[in-house]
Amino acid sequence: FQAPEHTAELIHKNGAISPPFAVLQQNQRFTLVSHDSQLHTLEASVGDEVWFNYPVLTHEEQPTVRRIERSGLARLRCTVHEDEKITRLLALHHPYWTRGERGGRFVMVNLPSGDYEIGAWAPGREAISAQVSGAAGDEVHLTLQW
Repeated sequence: FQAPEHTAELIHKNGAISPPFAVLQQNQRFTLVSHDSQLHTLEASVGDEVWFNYPVLTHEEQPTVRRIERSGLARLRCTVHEDEKITRLLALHHPYWTRGERGGRFVMVNLPSGDYEIGAWAPGREAISAQVSGAAGDEVHLTLQW
């Protein structure tokens, strides 16, 4: 799938990274920007594997445009300020995703025919997934249980 043309922005402000749950597509461009006067270095990792570890420039400086090269659910944190809140970065190799309602219900529309792995993640829980198949226009009901 072709990565989106727009450049996503991850912002460090008030001891946190925004958005708190970032979703990017593999090979999508992104920038890291700081809105305070402190030095930050943001690291994205999955387990012991580090995806990137980049310095974060202040908003007065021209940020470096980077690309997310992998896909998966990564932990995103500042390695300089260990006490800051950790956020998550979901990098997908496709453009299909959605956020669930408070109870977990979600709807995805306009999916092409095919086999899919539907995954779910919630703060404090492990990611879970299930395989589904469907033709264009099908309505598929799926229950994922933690």
